[in-house]
Amino acid sequence: LGYSIPQGSEGTIEIFDINGKVIYSQTVQSDSHDLEITTAEWSTGMYMCRLIVNSEIIGEEKIVITDRE
Repeated sequence: LGYSIPQGSEGTIEIFDINGKVIYSQTVQSDSHDLEITTAEWSTGMYMCRLIVNSEIIGEEKIVITDRE
């Protein structure tokens, strides 16, 4: 998962399931731009990812987990 936040800032990446429950939350720094998340334990379906900086949502995207074989 790639992200970009203003220099010197700290943010939070949150991932929600379809019911709005936070299933993942991670603090991120401006000096890093990639985050690897293990989804092997997650059910197939759609999730929402949100990047929050200074209590403001600065980015959102959908994550879709499909069948694993």
